[in-house]
Amino acid sequence: MNLVYGLTFLLCYYNIVFAQKGHVTEHEHYEKMYNTASAKKFFEKLMKKDITHEFVVRITIPKSTEECYYEECDEDAQLLTSFQDETKPSVTSNGLLQASLRFPNGSLVEMLKEPGKKADFDHTCTLPGTYEFCIHNTVPGSSNEKTIRLEIIVIHHQDITDFHYKYQENVENDTMYNIYDNLYQRARDVALMKLAIIKEKVYGDKDWNIVQYNNKMITVVSFFTICLVLSVTFGQIYLVKRMFKVDDRPRNGWF
Repeated sequence: MNLVYGLTFLLCYYNIVFAQKGHVTEHEHYEKMYNTASAKKFFEKLMKKDITHEFVVRITIPKSTEECYYEECDEDAQLLTSFQDETKPSVTSNGLLQASLRFPNGSLVEMLKEPGKKADFDHTCTLPGTYEFCIHNTVPGSSNEKTIRLEIIVIHHQDITDFHYKYQENVENDTMYNIYDNLYQRARDVALMKLAIIKEKVYGDKDWNIVQYNNKMITVVSFFTICLVLSVTFGQIYLVKRMFKVDDRPRNGWF
């Protein structure tokens, strides 16, 4: 009786543990479904106002000075900083600028290898805090002020799942989000079907190649086996004939 109770207890424990392991929360489902490169690209314009902080400005930097701008960046967020020199050409200046990006602790993240008219820095913030982006109009030979277009963009990738969770759980859902989501689901289903077809074709080609290779090897091995059997057979016949060789030549006095 105790054995029956023990087995029942183990069976219930097994079902509970494995049911918990196989359970996926809604948040985890959205994480797996939407936190992918394809989903990020598809919902990029729609998510821009929710997960992206963008700062764009046109400024003038006097000669022999620098302008620095500061931006908060959370851990795992993407920080994009860039500038474009829009100064009119002048014979008194080579129009080159230097740019640098620094961590919150002041250490250098990235700097232009050589001064230029534009720069694009793409950094994933491993250290949360305030980052410093500076443009230096102090390059030797530059003797006039510069007009530049400055962009600082922070993309909070860690908020993507919460973005979808918010709209999916909202009963009065946003119509534009519904359109995007339906299109994405259809595109995803088609992509998965194409992937499955390609996978089956690859496996089919692979199996066919294996069958052809095995058939070839069987043919080769069978040929050598037949040759070996024939060689052994003829060798045995030759040896037996030598052992029982009869001299048929006539002898004197005998017929």
